[in-house]
Amino acid sequence: MELLLTEYNIAWVVYLLGFLIVYRFWAGIVWWLPLRILRQFLKGLFAVVLLTPVASERAAEWLVPAWLNFFYAVVLDQPDVMGSTLFVYTFAAAFMLIVLAMDSGWIRYRRRKS
Repeated sequence: MELLLTEYNIAWVVYLLGFLIVYRFWAGIVWWLPLRILRQFLKGLFAVVLLTPVASERAAEWLVPAWLNFFYAVVLDQPDVMGSTLFVYTFAAAFMLIVLAMDSGWIRYRRRKS
């Protein structure tokens, strides 16, 4: 049975709500770390791993979580799919590092200004 577009959207909303709940617990776990940059890095890495989407092999217009796509490719022994998923992860991680650097620069600027 194929998912309808509305069921696809509902599935993504449920996935994102579940992510927000798990992310809140993750933020509580890394809260005790002494360096702010380390806390932000771990929270960003968590978000990148769980929220990065890739195009589905079954339907081009559908997106699936990259971690799920990668592990399916490992089980089915599809190195081309694994490579493309890792490329998307690399791009998302680089973007996360840029945002993290901008955030750190902004915090540093605000501390100097005060």
